[in-house]
Amino acid sequence: MRGAAVQAFTRAAGTADAARGDVVAALVVKLGDPSPDMRIEAALALGELKVPDAIPALVRALQDDDANVRFHAVEALGGMRAVEALPELANLARSGDFFLAFPAIDALGRIGHHAALPTLIDLLAQDQLRPAAIDALGDLAHAAAVVPLAALMNEGSAEAARVAAALDRICQRCEPADAQARVIDASRRAVSAAGAARLIEAAVGRHEPVRPVIVVLGWMGEIALPVLVAALGEPAVDDPAADALLALGQTAVTPVIERLRTGERGARLAAARLLGRLGDRRAVPPLVDLLSAADDELVIAAAASLAIIADPDALGALLPLFSSASAAVRHQAVASVIAIDAPGTEPRIVAALGDPDRWVRECGVRVAASLLGDTDPARILHALQDEHQEVRRAAIEGLRSVAEADAVPRLLAALRDETPRNRAAAAHALRGVTAPVEAPLVMALGDTDPWVRYFAADSLAAHGGRAAIAALAQIVAEDPAPHVRIASLMTLSALDPGAARRAAAVHVDAPDSDLAAAARAVAAFPHPPGNAS
Repeated sequence: MRGAAVQAFTRAAGTADAARGDVVAALVVKLGDPSPDMRIEAALALGELKVPDAIPALVRALQDDDANVRFHAVEALGGMRAVEALPELANLARSGDFFLAFPAIDALGRIGHHAALPTLIDLLAQDQLRPAAIDALGDLAHAAAVVPLAALMNEGSAEAARVAAALDRICQRCEPADAQARVIDASRRAVSAAGAARLIEAAVGRHEPVRPVIVVLGWMGEIALPVLVAALGEPAVDDPAADALLALGQTAVTPVIERLRTGERGARLAAARLLGRLGDRRAVPPLVDLLSAADDELVIAAAASLAIIADPDALGALLPLFSSASAAVRHQAVASVIAIDAPGTEPRIVAALGDPDRWVRECGVRVAASLLGDTDPARILHALQDEHQEVRRAAIEGLRSVAEADAVPRLLAALRDETPRNRAAAAHALRGVTAPVEAPLVMALGDTDPWVRYFAADSLAAHGGRAAIAALAQIVAEDPAPHVRIASLMTLSALDPGAARRAAAVHVDAPDSDLAAAARAVAAFPHPPGNAS
């Protein structure tokens, strides 16, 4: 059965160099076997092994009497990237024997040596071989192929999508970045108006592969603008279309705004995101209009772009989002208001802190912590007494902007007396303080809520000492929550690697796969120099 011998030969090669050499020598002998099937098996096996010493024998096999042997020798040499075989492969590619010409062309592309360029470029003139030659030139990835490929598209003698795919591959594989820029520039200069029209036709018709069509069309400049704008929001081509429009800069702003106003949902979403990257203030009014949409994702995209443009005029439209029922919308509104930091923000945030709506107060606290915390800490401290835990949690998280003398006592009080989520927030916030807080964090390791224990364990990495080491080792051994054990193990490894390895040893085969993986990593970690643990 064909293929069984290949497997036997490759298994016999093993990993030892001597065994491998013996097998290769035996296979080279088999290339001269009277049986064509045996010669085919030998060529296949040598292709699998990819041993350079076999290349001369495979080159000789290109003259074999059996076409199938020659075919598999071509395949093997291509897979081995055998530069030595280029002259013989070029002859086969030009031979007119299509059974061997196609794999030979493919092999020339896979070998990827510039010496194959003249052959592949010559083959562009042959109708039947042209598609394979185009693909091989893309694989070869040499800038010298750009002009002849562009000429094909200009003349209409090749599919624009196939040529675009080859040009795109050439660009992608060129190193360094300035070589890519030269490929793009050469393509722009080589593609005529007729060639660009064929690219546009391929893009409009969504000829496959469509992505490189959009990529290459993006190199053509303003002539591609309508097609690129129309491609916004299509998953397969949105990224290259957006990148091309970004490169066009201000020229693209007006049509992208129009797409924002009239496109389908996906197109509007892509346009909203792109307008922020374009950074033009002409986009502010339509983006502000989008903030009133019933679609949260559109609202978030518009708010994020307004943050990038940072036009103070957007502040008044962003503040009403503080009362949104969507946490994601509120968080983006907070981030956008902070990013813009417009004149007149402070009095409006102070008003938000007293708003009847808890979500507005929470957002107000978050903005105040970022913009006002160091100058007006009383606003944050007062919010710690709010009737709603979400507002208090925002204040707890905002204490990072308040002086430690005021912040630490309140964080410790929250760690002791607050709701579970707020105790967890306090434990997390204590990691960033410089005051000694080991004892309360060790005590928090016994909290009834696993997330409080998790963040307490994590924060002890910055504050832990002898007491923490003993407590963390006990948590690793006994805590019912795997994520708490993992956090404790990670902190223990930072405080006392020896103790961590001993604690990890009993969990390397734990039922919980994450815990077992963490334990194996800690147990295998080398002992730090000079540590006697």
